[in-house]
Amino acid sequence: MDVRSSHEELRNELQGVARDEGLTPAKLESTRLLALMARLPEWSVTDSTRMLYKLIVDVVADLRGEKARTAARVTLNLDGSPVRGRSAMARQAALAEKRAVHADTVRAWWRSAVNALADILPLKIGELNDSPEQWNTYRNGSPVADHGTVPDHSFDRIEVAWRLRGKLATEMTTSRWLVSHRDGFDRVNARGWYFSDRSADSCEVVPLLNCRKVDSRHMGRGILVSKLELPQPLKQGESVFFAYKVVIHSTKETETLFYHNVASAGVKLLLYRVQFDPGTSPDDIWSFAGGDEVEFMTPPPRGSSRYLAVNRLGYAEQVFTDCRFGLKYGVSWRWPERGSMGEE
Repeated sequence: MDVRSSHEELRNELQGVARDEGLTPAKLESTRLLALMARLPEWSVTDSTRMLYKLIVDVVADLRGEKARTAARVTLNLDGSPVRGRSAMARQAALAEKRAVHADTVRAWWRSAVNALADILPLKIGELNDSPEQWNTYRNGSPVADHGTVPDHSFDRIEVAWRLRGKLATEMTTSRWLVSHRDGFDRVNARGWYFSDRSADSCEVVPLLNCRKVDSRHMGRGILVSKLELPQPLKQGESVFFAYKVVIHSTKETETLFYHNVASAGVKLLLYRVQFDPGTSPDDIWSFAGGDEVEFMTPPPRGSSRYLAVNRLGYAEQVFTDCRFGLKYGVSWRWPERGSMGEE
């Protein structure tokens, strides 16, 4: 595709990648923006999306006008955003509240920003294409996570098991086999959230095996981040096993969505289990993999292989392989009252 791609097409594309959790490298794989890049043969698609992601972050940081720049960071959910949210509209509404303006005002700032991005990005890409080695400025051997950080570890295997009592989630237990991508790696973040109850004490991370909790922070909106210390610093390529659980301290009914958000460089095998209360099993349960939360909650067509069986004891499981960073993998279900739960 010629670098002179239509302004409208690129603007629409940027608005599309901002939806739901915001911009991630994985979302750029099938975009026109990626097609504009003059990619060297040794670059994988993953290499290229990482570089393009970093370029977009840099261009946003250089946008003229604080309002347009902030609206872009918020809508795309980039590092430095003053607010967070589960969708672009939610993030824009949060910024509007923070700035004491109408949400339409923030959307106008975003329209200004996205118009500028649609003009600037093709020019920047064209400049880099003239000397493709210049792209190495944006190249890094590790994936780039959602908010500009570089994952320094991956997992050979993760096992997750949720337990429910009636329609209440009670706990999640997880066993993990981690591989370090750098020397000196000795701490890992354990994240949990309970969107049904966004209070600071709605959930708690409890170490179980071969790790200890050294810090815990509530990030708001029911999101908890606990830092777990491993038994010793790892060298690059070394692995370690550890386990922990997330205990739910809430009497509010869970939403009907459990997932693992891949914040590491990848997961080779993810085994996802749910133990429902046998007296309160769902009518339907299905698996999903991707980044569109609306799709997660939408039942697949009848006969789809994504539907799971729940046995008479209320147990269901799903195996995922080669899980990619920036995407979510899990299960959703349907009963008279719906809901959502997540962990990383």
